[in-house]
Amino acid sequence: TCPLVRKMKLMYITSQLDDTEIGVSNKNQVLYTARLRVVFGEKYVPPAIRTPTDAQVCAIQYFQDNQLWITVDFAVWGPFQGRTHKKLKLVKEGFDLEGNRTREELPGPPDVETWGLCYDVKETAFLSVNVSELGTMQEYKSKIFKYAREFGPELWWLVYQCDVRFRDEHMQRIS
Repeated sequence: TCPLVRKMKLMYITSQLDDTEIGVSNKNQVLYTARLRVVFGEKYVPPAIRTPTDAQVCAIQYFQDNQLWITVDFAVWGPFQGRTHKKLKLVKEGFDLEGNRTREELPGPPDVETWGLCYDVKETAFLSVNVSELGTMQEYKSKIFKYAREFGPELWWLVYQCDVRFRDEHMQRIS
């Protein structure tokens, strides 16, 4: 459990729809660092772009402590949380019934590279809190990159929507 130092709503950390307030602190940082070093080596320090904020780690710890399903919305979750929580957007382009070109903004990372950065922070946070294994997370990331290459940037929005639905609706069932 993250001891209370300040409060923050999950809607700014993990999900735009969850207004639960949690306590945020860095008091368990030594434990989290030790867990990462078990996986990556004794002198490992994650690069800043992969390092979750105290709020992100405390959110994952909150879900773990309360035996809640852990899901993160990459529209608000990512590197440098203070900037990311301003909500990332991706663009869906297509055609309407009359053949006119359409453009729609959707919540989420605009491309697979940004998705990968968000996922890296998730991976570090999950390893810090001992939620998942590195191999499983890296295998999933590889699949998303494969689909993004296969379908191209024009259909990134669809790959991302499949990712979100899988993580939100199916991961809990198969975990």
